Amino acid sequence: MLGVLGVLHTEIAVGLERLRRQVADTPHGDLSSVWTFAAAVLLPPALTTVVVLVIFTHQWFRVWRSIGVPAYRHTFSTATVVLACHAAAAVLGYAGGVGAQGLGGPRQLLTIAMAILAYATVNTGLVAAAIAIECTITSSEPRAVNRALGRQHA
Repeated sequence: MLGVLGVLHTEIAVGLERLRRQVADTPHGDLSSVWTFAAAVLLPPALTTVVVLVIFTHQWFRVWRSIGVPAYRHTFSTATVVLACHAAAAVLGYAGGVGAQGLGGPRQLLTIAMAILAYATVNTGLVAAAIAIECTITSSEPRAVNRALGRQHA
């Protein structure tokens, strides 16, 4: 169901997504994380991976490919999201999971917050590392990494 909702969301926003990806020269958040993180919280890791693959495969055909994004970049992005989902699931598993009945308690909210932190850290960290490596290899300018990461005045 989450995969279907993620695909439906992409279909509704496909025009805006294409435009945003064409004009943005800095990294940006992708709203598919709403669906992939929900899958990490609600589903076992193997099914979460399937949800990520369904959503990102659909995005490839409807958004990324049509604007000329190289397949290796999309594959890398997909892999980072899968790893981020597994990191979030690991946090949830270590904390004993989050039951739907007890989502309002302070322990469960802290667990969700830690899972969000794990998801964001893994996803952002892997992408930032790839950008830094690419900028180091292709540029002799030290500020290229900061620009690629969206830090204009660093």
